Amino acid sequence: MNSIEKFVSLPQDGTSSVIRVLGIDLGTTNSTVAEVIWEPGKAPVCNVLELTQPTEAGEYTSPLIPSVLAQLPDHTVWIGEGAKRLRAFPQKTNLIPQKNLFYDTKNDIGLRKTYFQAPEQFNHPAKIAGQILSFLNDGAQKATNKSYDHISVTVPASFLLNQRHDTLLACQYAELDLQDDDLLDEPAAALIDYINLQGSPGKGIF
Repeated sequence: MNSIEKFVSLPQDGTSSVIRVLGIDLGTTNSTVAEVIWEPGKAPVCNVLELTQPTEAGEYTSPLIPSVLAQLPDHTVWIGEGAKRLRAFPQKTNLIPQKNLFYDTKNDIGLRKTYFQAPEQFNHPAKIAGQILSFLNDGAQKATNKSYDHISVTVPASFLLNQRHDTLLACQYAELDLQDDDLLDEPAAALIDYINLQGSPGKGIF
């Protein structure tokens, strides 16, 4: 338990500035983003962010972002709720799965699979994941009008080395400078939240 307590404890080195960390859950079906803010002398505070997503009915804001990407006939790219709704009627906007409509691509991460009908920027699962990560990161920074000291992306504990590698490749496509230890196993994230819940009743980090 001592090592766990050290892991979740914040540094007590005289740091006087606010530390802001962005956590991204890149999900198979849905994704979400949360920020953790730590001010010296205070408990860390977590906020799940609501991101604006384009739809045919106008902008839609929600903390839940469907992991769906659609490239419209005019080459506009939609990610999130609007793309999910278009998936229900793909013929309406000439959308074809794995050509200009992508979903559940996290299942293809780490596999030697390409989308041969898609344009170059969308022809690999890591590229689709990179587009989604970029949308989440940009949306978070736009929602808060702040930059972050660190970014972490969660991955399933079952992910193998090739899947972790492709997740890092997706981060590169999204221009996020992450290393392997910036990928947080989902059970570890849940454990950290549980520990903080025990220390601060009713207030978890995640």
